[in-house]
Amino acid sequence: MEKTDIGTTSRQRPPRPTSSPGAGRSGASHHYQVIILGDCLASRIAGVILAKRGCRVLTLQGQRPSGHPWFQSSFHLEQLLESLGGRACFTPPTPFQVITEESRLEINGSSPLEEEVRREFPASHRDVLSALARLDLLGQELEKVLWRSGGLPLFGVGSRLKFTTRRLFSGLRAKGMMRPLSEVLLPFAGDPAGAALNALFAGLAMTPPEELSVAEGALLWSNAIRSRDVSPSGLDDLLGHRYEQFHGEIGDLTQVQSLDFAGKTLRSAILRSGARCSADHFILGSPEALPLLPEKLRNKVSASPRRRTQFSTALDDSLVSPLIAPRVILAGAPPLRLTLTAREAQVHCSIDLPWQADAADEASVKEIVRRLSPRLFPFGRYTLQAAHPQAAGEAGPQKSGARFLGARNGMRLRGNLLLCHGPGILPSLAATGEVLAGFSTASQIYRRLKPVK
Repeated sequence: MEKTDIGTTSRQRPPRPTSSPGAGRSGASHHYQVIILGDCLASRIAGVILAKRGCRVLTLQGQRPSGHPWFQSSFHLEQLLESLGGRACFTPPTPFQVITEESRLEINGSSPLEEEVRREFPASHRDVLSALARLDLLGQELEKVLWRSGGLPLFGVGSRLKFTTRRLFSGLRAKGMMRPLSEVLLPFAGDPAGAALNALFAGLAMTPPEELSVAEGALLWSNAIRSRDVSPSGLDDLLGHRYEQFHGEIGDLTQVQSLDFAGKTLRSAILRSGARCSADHFILGSPEALPLLPEKLRNKVSASPRRRTQFSTALDDSLVSPLIAPRVILAGAPPLRLTLTAREAQVHCSIDLPWQADAADEASVKEIVRRLSPRLFPFGRYTLQAAHPQAAGEAGPQKSGARFLGARNGMRLRGNLLLCHGPGILPSLAATGEVLAGFSTASQIYRRLKPVK
């Protein structure tokens, strides 16, 4: 495996204060190599990697976004944890089921996948296993190519050329990766396996399979069946601890009054106290920072119309079958994604589904949930509680033409301002997209910086 920026050690530096800058006299000036505007998993990963490499980093934190309901590991995330001494964050893989009218397929459970597929789809099990194996192999190879090329090819011509060179060297064909995933699933149309596979990828991505590319499906599947998962809370604690250890500084995004641009270059963030924080590079880490940008630039990352919503309920644990896995994808139009957690004598269930254009009001969405969920809880009495709607992708409108991994935006917004918000770049890849965005941003910036000695 080739070495990359992520795996090297930081230079020793004297400790710096981690309190908010500009708290002193009015008009004070502070210079950083990187300033992060807003907070998300991707920007935290980028901040930790850059701080570890010796860069002076300031994170202006806003409201912490909610985590991904189904957090999964990935090749990049495992490499990051190894480099940060975070092996304690690894957990056994969480079983999940895909349930349709005709089948119940369990993945990462007690039975091998081959046995599950052979039992549920006796007539087509060889073809199903072959298709899934090809996707798994492609997903693994694609992550390694991204690792060797320094991340996503979404920063301009240079990053695309570097990725293309690595891709060609690995024998991956762009045409095969960019074609619709629905073409891979088409041979199973009319077969019970087809309904299960469509539900599988729709549930993993919270996006219809016809909107996914083969590359997206490959990454989703290869990460869904990895031999180990990662604890989201453990990862969050580790990133916070390491950021402080590497002398990363923290400020308050709400204290930023304006941003000072000179042409295409963002020069500084001006705080309400009158202090000015300048930097060589800026990272947009949250939609919360969008109001600070000029309107023309802000429109590049406006909110996507695709959203998802979430409900929660609690049931008596005696009414929930022990055969149901902790995570379930329930086939339907749209599919439901359920997460079950045992608490005392009850089972708490959160229900995710894509926000559909024809189900824009809460009553319509509740009707979808009521229609599908009795297949799992036929004897349960429960009341659905609507949770705060979650954005599936804070991204601009899809540009014409195919984009790599369904990317809705390039990551270089203007000059020295980069976009590093996973849902705004790769909305269908969830946590995998966040990790890729964070790693890619850190690699891109570090190439242009010399760490402070």
